[in-house]
Amino acid sequence: VPVLVKDKRSLLEANTKLNATLSSADVAGPGIAGTLVTAFSAPAAMAANAFSYALSVISLLLVRAPEPDPPARTEKRRLRTELAEGLRWVFGNRWLRAIGLVGCSCNFFLTMVQSLFLLYAVRDKELSAATVGFVMGAAAVGGLLGALISGMVVRRLSVGTAYRVSVSIIFLGPLLVPAAGGPSWLLVGLFVASFFLEYFGASISNVIIVSLRQSITPQPLMGRMTAAMRMLLYGGGALGGPVGGLLAGVLGLHAALWIAGVL
Repeated sequence: VPVLVKDKRSLLEANTKLNATLSSADVAGPGIAGTLVTAFSAPAAMAANAFSYALSVISLLLVRAPEPDPPARTEKRRLRTELAEGLRWVFGNRWLRAIGLVGCSCNFFLTMVQSLFLLYAVRDKELSAATVGFVMGAAAVGGLLGALISGMVVRRLSVGTAYRVSVSIIFLGPLLVPAAGGPSWLLVGLFVASFFLEYFGASISNVIIVSLRQSITPQPLMGRMTAAMRMLLYGGGALGGPVGGLLAGVLGLHAALWIAGVL
């Protein structure tokens, strides 16, 4: 994106549109997949998915924006060295350090909740697979809505305030999962609200943090910064699932969900 968008003031708008496209795919994808499987077969749905990737490759090949040549290397670089440079840049910048650590924590607890939710919903709350699919599909609309209004939110609240509000919304969502109860319509509604809030807040915060990262990082460091940030973000998520499973095994699903939501 920074190569295509020369004016850094337009990065927020560009990332808003890009995130809206991704969120639209998240909303439409499961429904289209289910329709294809029902109307044809699972292999046909997989073939259609492969065709969509081919279209993506063609779209990328049609992008004609020239990229700057990488700086000349006088010595062979190693992956470990490149990653270390990215980490030094991230932790040396107070803005990147903050969003990296918050993102790591956020992914850790959200992955914990999401990995436990399916088992909790099906085994403890006895929801059908179709109902669980409805919960996740309906909640994904929150991501699309968040992406569409993220630019407006930033203009109204400022970048810092919008980021703090969006992260607060993300952490509010998981509390509704263990708190949900009552008749089935209320239970399902609270589950939808929980993940709707997560996706809504995450979509807004993603637009903000990606735009911020791109605007303050020099182009030669962009790849290393992105690799370092993804290591932090995905690393937190990778740890959340196993830790959630351990807590559920010791304390039970409901208690583990409360711990993930409160922390």
